[in-house]
Amino acid sequence: MEAKKIRLTKEKETYLATLYGKAMDAAVENPILGDRFAADAVARIDYDFKELKLPSGGEITLPMRARHFDQWTRAFLATNPESTVLHLGCGLDTRVYRIEPGPKVRWFDVDFPDVIALREQLYPERDGYRRIGASVTDLAWLNAIPGDTPVLVVAEGLVMYLHEQDGTVQSIPVSPTAQVTINGQPAPLAAIAKGMMVTTVRDGTAPAQQVLALTR
Repeated sequence: MEAKKIRLTKEKETYLATLYGKAMDAAVENPILGDRFAADAVARIDYDFKELKLPSGGEITLPMRARHFDQWTRAFLATNPESTVLHLGCGLDTRVYRIEPGPKVRWFDVDFPDVIALREQLYPERDGYRRIGASVTDLAWLNAIPGDTPVLVVAEGLVMYLHEQDGTVQSIPVSPTAQVTINGQPAPLAAIAKGMMVTTVRDGTAPAQQVLALTR
């Protein structure tokens, strides 16, 4: 992809903190995450990053958190080489490029349309990869997601921005063999509690095969 400067409007500046924290990590001798894609993106954005206020210690905590999510994602893909990944609230994260999923993985990055538009300027296309410009709480985008393979839902740094009306369910039909993940960790069906945030990739009357539960 040809390198060019990309200017940001004020409202898009809020997307930069996590990207910059990872780029700072990539510049040190012994990085935690070593995200060269984040460093490349920062170099192409026409913005004075010295004015950006990172969370305290963000150059350590942000890449550390991302590394944990990367490890969980790699572990899932190692067990399920033919699968689907839903990266919800992806922001400017470069996980799909860091992970480099195999040819039988379908990867969907989901975020607001203006975020996806910026990603299209910063990052290249790749096989099996699709961007969806939509709010994660507008579940119409799920209609584009195939349900014929195991699905991993990644929602790093998203839950604190959700509200009960965005996704709380009172009950959900679940297959006895469903794969359940709560806050990034495998969990038994019994761990799903009333009032949790729940995302499924199966709709209608069929029992869900994949369930992501998020505690508040």
